[in-house]
Amino acid sequence: MAKQLKDKAKGGDSSGTIVLMLGLYLILLAFFILLNAISEVAIDKFERASQSIASGFGFRAAQTVIKDDPDEALVNEFYEKIADDIQEVFSAYISNSQFEVESTRDTMIVRLRAPAFFDEGEWKIISSQASFFTDLADLMNEKRPGARIILDIRVPSSIEEAPDPVELNGLRASQFARALDERGVNSNFITSAVTEQEGDRIVLLFTTQIIDRVAVVAQARIDSKGGK
Repeated sequence: MAKQLKDKAKGGDSSGTIVLMLGLYLILLAFFILLNAISEVAIDKFERASQSIASGFGFRAAQTVIKDDPDEALVNEFYEKIADDIQEVFSAYISNSQFEVESTRDTMIVRLRAPAFFDEGEWKIISSQASFFTDLADLMNEKRPGARIILDIRVPSSIEEAPDPVELNGLRASQFARALDERGVNSNFITSAVTEQEGDRIVLLFTTQIIDRVAVVAQARIDSKGGK
């Protein structure tokens, strides 16, 4: 009889140990699930994991309140203003049928027809467009605390059938960059080249680079208050 009670007692201790270990394993599992959710920086996954863990332990998960970045709207306005200014320069000198514009948050692609700047078979820029380059250079040289504009010029070799289209369009690309360089635009912010891709348009890719976001936001606030 005593032996049976002793065996029963041992069996009870073993069951308690198993329950305890199982509880510890579940806690570790929940911990690693939480780490995985955080490491992927996915807010929705983090919230679902947190709520699942809280429910599993009998707690009610508090609602997570995620506030929008108040400065993001100012940064977007900053990008939009630059894009509008660039398009305004082109619209002032070139008809709408001579260029197309495609823009994203921080980039603006302008596709130009060659006759807007070059006579057929020529690589020198039409003299009447000198003022265009002056205005574009002024726009790129404008002081913008914490930001700068980068211009990448690409001229497809297939724009015209010349004796040497690669040489012709390469000269056109370099002339475009040179016109801006002569007007004070930092040459480090301009690249130009002839490309093998098909097409009949000169492609200008403007990229606005934010170097100091705090400075950009501060200036955007000033411009917003000043009604610019």
